[in-house]
Amino acid sequence: MEKSFREIIKRSEELAKALASRSPDGGDLKVKAVGLLTWAGNLSEALLLLERKEPINLPKLEASLHNLLFLATDIAGDMKLSLADGFIAYLNDIIAHLNKEASEGQDALRGRGQKMEGLKSLYENSESSVSLTPALQKLYGGNFTFYEFQNRPYVIGNFVMATDGIVSFSDIPGHTGGGDVSAFNPQDTFIMGLLRSVVDGVAVGANTLRTEPHHIWTPKFISPEHNVLYQEQRRFLGKKSENPLNIFVTASGEINFEATVFYQTDVISLVVTTERGASRVQKLADDLRTKLDPNRYFTFHTVIVKKTVGGQVDLSDMMQKLKHEWDINSLLVEGGPTFYGNLEKAGLVDELFLTISPIVVGNAKASQRPTFSMTSERGYTPNDTPYTELVSVKQRGDYLYLRRKYRHK
Repeated sequence: MEKSFREIIKRSEELAKALASRSPDGGDLKVKAVGLLTWAGNLSEALLLLERKEPINLPKLEASLHNLLFLATDIAGDMKLSLADGFIAYLNDIIAHLNKEASEGQDALRGRGQKMEGLKSLYENSESSVSLTPALQKLYGGNFTFYEFQNRPYVIGNFVMATDGIVSFSDIPGHTGGGDVSAFNPQDTFIMGLLRSVVDGVAVGANTLRTEPHHIWTPKFISPEHNVLYQEQRRFLGKKSENPLNIFVTASGEINFEATVFYQTDVISLVVTTERGASRVQKLADDLRTKLDPNRYFTFHTVIVKKTVGGQVDLSDMMQKLKHEWDINSLLVEGGPTFYGNLEKAGLVDELFLTISPIVVGNAKASQRPTFSMTSERGYTPNDTPYTELVSVKQRGDYLYLRRKYRHK
């Protein structure tokens, strides 16, 4: 594997050099070149640790591979570069090899990962009923229980936030996800996997799917080293499937059907859209099927909901359909900030798990980096701000892990 990493680093540098030569004065290509070098630098760091036989940060390594693939694919789509096409094929082979080893229980790299230390509980004001297995309670540093509503799912948000309140390097290609904000903190990815293991569905906006096309919203994908514990947890709760439903919300019907998640046999994917958007969804899917190998697995389900006056997805109607037609009693929302903010403003979020990272992201008028709650329309006023009660505070190193509950009016 070390040899493969060296080859990836070499090809990243060659591609970055080619991009820089085409954009000597800066611009988008120069930004992508910097992105390539950044992710390749993460691989160099992992390679050095492997050579020293020291533990590596697996979430950071895996994210680096996927983001290199995302950037190379984006570059190949914008310009004809045989260098990019060859790099994409090589990265796909390496990622497929790692996934195959992991699925067969032969992932030697996995054994080189850092051992995660459990969370320390600083404050707890939660229920006493048990819903986590003893092994997960020990790692999480406590327990939690989610309630059930008759008319909609119980909705939980999950974000990582920098010390200055920013949740994304949104203006830097390949760095829009939360991993950079958390510095790929293993406790943060553990909590993400834990929350996915206890819910019936995970929902994100269509833009999140576009910016993270290789992501799969399952416990195993985000924290594979804990997957055995996560699957025990799902059995403990009586969940019917190995993974939560993956739900993508789009009013327009613009959806990236080339995303990895739609080709997974163990994940049920839903596309929630309006009646008008459903026509666009169907056309995109039909067009793609004409290009696909007929033997390749590709499937999804469309959930049509009402639209608002502004033509957006009616979120209350969506919640009712997810509850009554798809048996979703608990729903995890992971982004993006506008989708989450709209749910919050509609009074449809019940809890928030928030990791506070020690880094400072910074902001500028030109970059417009977001907080975790952004709405399509105006923000709150001093008279209508949501109020959240502190439920628990956990800590490990310089990170804090909060759980807050919304006080609905």
